[in-house]
Amino acid sequence: MLLIIILITIYLAIAILTLNYPKLSIPISILLLPLERFNLYLGFTLDPIILFIPILILTIFVNYKDIKLLLLKRKKFKLEKKVMYSIALIILSIIISDIFSLNKFLSTKATIYIILNALLIIISYYYLVIYRNVKIVINSLLVSSLIISLYGILQFFGYLFFKFDTFNISKLLYSSTINPNTFITTIHGINFLRPDSTFTDVNTAAGYILIIIPLLISVYFLNKKYTEKYITKYARYIAPVIFIYFIMTFSKSALIGLIFSIIYIVIALKLYKHRHFKYYIILLSILLLIMIVKINLIIKYFYYKERFSYLGHYILVKYSYIIFIKHMIFGTGLGTFTYYFGTYIKPHINYYYNNIDNPPLFLLWLSEIGLIGFLSYMYFFFNFFKNILYKVKELDKDKKIILVSLLSGFIGIFISNFFHSYLTLMFNWEIIGLFLGISAII
Repeated sequence: MLLIIILITIYLAIAILTLNYPKLSIPISILLLPLERFNLYLGFTLDPIILFIPILILTIFVNYKDIKLLLLKRKKFKLEKKVMYSIALIILSIIISDIFSLNKFLSTKATIYIILNALLIIISYYYLVIYRNVKIVINSLLVSSLIISLYGILQFFGYLFFKFDTFNISKLLYSSTINPNTFITTIHGINFLRPDSTFTDVNTAAGYILIIIPLLISVYFLNKKYTEKYITKYARYIAPVIFIYFIMTFSKSALIGLIFSIIYIVIALKLYKHRHFKYYIILLSILLLIMIVKINLIIKYFYYKERFSYLGHYILVKYSYIIFIKHMIFGTGLGTFTYYFGTYIKPHINYYYNNIDNPPLFLLWLSEIGLIGFLSYMYFFFNFFKNILYKVKELDKDKKIILVSLLSGFIGIFISNFFHSYLTLMFNWEIIGLFLGISAII
């Protein structure tokens, strides 16, 4: 009971703060994003970021007159029509898919979640257009990445010295995804913990901080004087902590994503002509070496353990394709893969885990929402990248650094979802809106 009273008090305090200071609404939501899977267990699960969306909407209504006046001053800034149409098309295709869903409850629940995502994109975009708080937004992303990294590093040392896997708070906290204890691995007889951080999923945590790493790299190697207009001068001291945690996750998908991010930065900013190009080559070489070491460890030391992981992923890929072939046009309904796989497939095959993970994102979409839904998402991403890339061409060299660095982080996440499916999480969709807003006003 005391815990509930404390949580309600915190919720009301945040609500009052946001209602009175709407400029803080999106920065606060960014700081809550790492808690997306860090659900409180009170006999039911409580998702902090979902609970914050009503506050965002209420803030708009309470401050409607002031927001309207500010918006009128920014008449020329409108979310690009094709982006708006593609968001509407995603929602429409998912609603159509729901009609043919094999589990109406699950797909309706997932559809509401997608509508909330769409709202976050629009709210985040117009927040930046109205208040132009680019520096606050970027630094909020930096702080949230630091929170994830510090929690993960502390968790690692807690396990190393005190044998704590999750700081003994599993009774209070609940995860609907992967148990953090599954990330204990053994190298030459020594136990190591791949720290999962607040997402309770090591790959998702690595994917989140992947967003900010390319920008931190640019602080070191590019125009420091200009980047400090948008990111705190302390970024140079924070960056090593975030990067160390990123490496500690040993997330193969995030490492691959970061490699593509750096390659994009080098090409987009023509850094192969830059005096610091050698540092990018060194960084890429280190990342590739880590990938080789990881693969080598899998082959030599983790064969008996990791083979089940890879076989498990192979099975998910195989059957998501089979589900797509059976339900090619409309899919089985958004959010129904786990239900379908657990009900119709798992009992008849040799599957290695009790819990059911998701296949890579694009196969997940094909199996759940069919070709119609999948193509609507692809149309959205096409317009998203086209919109920002077009703006990149218009910017002068210094401003281009910021936008290219941020975009490269998202490109990294996009690439890593060829192996995972965390692009469906809400933090990505708020960041999409923020990137569109930054590209409009920078």
